[in-house]
Amino acid sequence: MTITTLPPWCTPPSVSRAGQRRYRIAHVTPSVDPTAGGPANVIVRLAAAQAALGHEVTVVSKLAPSRRDIFQAASGNIPHFRQVRLLLAPWTSYVAGWFGHRAMPIFESLFPSIDIVHIHGVWEPMLVTAAATAHRFNIPYVVRPCGVLDPWSLRQQRLKKKLALALTHRKMLNQAALIHTLNSEEHQLIEPLGLQAPRTIIPNGVFLDEVDDTPSDHKLFERFPDLRTHPYILFLGRLHYKKGLDILAEAFARIAPRHPEVHLLVAGPDGGAQEGFLRMIHRHQLEPRVHLAGPLVGSAKFTAYRGATCFCLPSRQEGFSLSITEALALRVPVAISQDCHFPQVQQVGAGRIFPLQAADAAQALHEILEASPHAQRRMGDAGRAYVEAHLTWERVAAQTIEAYADLRQRA
Repeated sequence: MTITTLPPWCTPPSVSRAGQRRYRIAHVTPSVDPTAGGPANVIVRLAAAQAALGHEVTVVSKLAPSRRDIFQAASGNIPHFRQVRLLLAPWTSYVAGWFGHRAMPIFESLFPSIDIVHIHGVWEPMLVTAAATAHRFNIPYVVRPCGVLDPWSLRQQRLKKKLALALTHRKMLNQAALIHTLNSEEHQLIEPLGLQAPRTIIPNGVFLDEVDDTPSDHKLFERFPDLRTHPYILFLGRLHYKKGLDILAEAFARIAPRHPEVHLLVAGPDGGAQEGFLRMIHRHQLEPRVHLAGPLVGSAKFTAYRGATCFCLPSRQEGFSLSITEALALRVPVAISQDCHFPQVQQVGAGRIFPLQAADAAQALHEILEASPHAQRRMGDAGRAYVEAHLTWERVAAQTIEAYADLRQRA
């Protein structure tokens, strides 16, 4: 895979293969930094899965030079990603990158030869610019809000978002050919906004080859040798208030006396909640049993999943968690909050879903931890079977292509 910063870029002509239209697709996302959260990790895999179906796929994004090595390492095992063209806007600073005006030359040269533009996110000005450019060239564009339009998200920095919607972002959303929601809950939660664009539900997915075949990274257990010999609960995500680290700390404190052998591994970049989390752990005198790994990507991330007895995500809001999906794919029982909007976990018997309270989270964790090894395996197998049937990237990519075809027919 070659990372380029600006064109020269030449789009091959659209061709037919086996009687099917070969689409030229441009994905636009604020970041492909694998430590930036789920959306950045989702987009590169969706693009790779579409490329595997024979389509011409380009990702336009930003990435700080200091993050390029970690991106290369994290993307190395993504199936078919070498078939995707990645265009990065020139980098000057995080502030300039957020506004994204340096991506304009890419949009101007790329979009006239594109069939569909797929935008991931809402609030970053770079995305508004991409939508406006696609509209100017009469190219249909799809917006995937990634959960940021539900009521909980809109309450965060409420006045700023209300003003943004009034000035520019409502227009961006209304002019979209399609709004791509991730589940039925997100589909319903944005209904009060009264957006004019039609909506469709297409979930996230996983590459089973990636989660199964990525080799183990034994350095993880060299860093945390206690995890070799003790069962552990895994949290993987940004250490942010939204992710419920305070709830996790209190829940672990509640179950720690009942399960003295169990440890907690917390993996992810600090999003502002790490200090408070550590204070709570210190107050409960649990430091020897709690391990902060920082961001884990690639083989280290999948090694953490494989060794876990349980995965826990007590989020206050999620669109469609890639971490939950990966845990299910790797046969890890999961304990998640209702606000993760993943009811299938309980429907298929892959774990527990709890109300957003520490006592309820603790009870869910206790039920999984005290279950017999056979019962835990049964939960893991149920999660894997659900992913195999519904949440592979191959299946998800085919759904997006069907949606694009419908848009082009109506254009």
